[in-house]
Amino acid sequence: MEDNNQYDELLVRYLFNEATAEEQAFVENWLNTSEENQRYFNHLKKVSQLTEIKHDLLHLTDEVKLEEKWNRLEQNIQDVEPRKISRPVRMLIAIAVAASVLLVIGLGWLLSGNNKPATPVVQNAQKKVEFVVRHEINKTGKEKRMQLADGSLIVLANNSELTYHDPFADKRDITLAGKAYFKVAQDKARPFTVTSGDISITALGTEFTVTSFGNSNRVIVRLYKGKVVVKAVDKSNRKMDEDVYLLPGQSFVYGSQNPANVKSFKLNNNAAPEQIINDELSEDKPSLPENTDGSWYQFNNQLLADVFDQLSQIFNVQIVYKKKDIQNIYFTAKYNRTDSLENILKEIAILHNLTITKRDSVFIISK
Repeated sequence: MEDNNQYDELLVRYLFNEATAEEQAFVENWLNTSEENQRYFNHLKKVSQLTEIKHDLLHLTDEVKLEEKWNRLEQNIQDVEPRKISRPVRMLIAIAVAASVLLVIGLGWLLSGNNKPATPVVQNAQKKVEFVVRHEINKTGKEKRMQLADGSLIVLANNSELTYHDPFADKRDITLAGKAYFKVAQDKARPFTVTSGDISITALGTEFTVTSFGNSNRVIVRLYKGKVVVKAVDKSNRKMDEDVYLLPGQSFVYGSQNPANVKSFKLNNNAAPEQIINDELSEDKPSLPENTDGSWYQFNNQLLADVFDQLSQIFNVQIVYKKKDIQNIYFTAKYNRTDSLENILKEIAILHNLTITKRDSVFIISK
């Protein structure tokens, strides 16, 4: 995962044991993907430990323990590795400092003989940092409708996922991997921003789609109503020197290997969001990179049925499947010619919850 900061809010929620079962599974899978993710998580966990002081207010009754706690807080702050800290992490540090101040105040009340409990003060401090991070993953094989608290509509394509705050605070920020249709409720005070890969798309009230499947290295933005501005997440990105403003009927195409460009497409404002997504998916067949030596082959956002048919031809074996089991499932991946068919099929089966059975030389795909 190239940009770990976009998952800070979810990781913080996980650290405070406030994540849902689905969110916990996502974080644990993310941790197992690389040592870099584990190092990043350990750094975040160290910062979160600064906040443990807020739980000890009622347990400290003498100055000796207070001194020990205060010294440990200062040492932890010094031990945190200097680096660019995201907003959720800064929030954690702020909580730790605020909680330590409340600890001194609360202890002063206890030592002075005042019987008023300090717990309500701590509870108020906690309420300020309460938030819910939603991480939606669509593996249903069809589009998934989501109505947000602000009135916006999202239609999430299959094999796609997004993360956002629920409810939104002063910003309406969403991170997308895959494809989705957005119908944004107007709110001039809170722009609606979708971040996907290297770019972000901001709108006040509009309808647009974003396509950004992980292995394709391309982001496509199509505008149906209103206006949007497309920006580079990293200001030093040389492929996008300037912000791009789109009008209805215009699409923005960004690729890691090619310069960004704006194209026109035919509007169909009477189509339902699900139809728009399917129509776009049938058109999103970007040209494959040039393969000069024939050492690899690639599937670029293709229907899984087509993938199985092509693999059958490449390896000269029979692959049997039921179309209803894999309908509306798209697949993107790149393989070396030396990769075995059995390993490729196992990978596809794991990604899409399928079963692979081999009988003699025939592979049978089933749900």
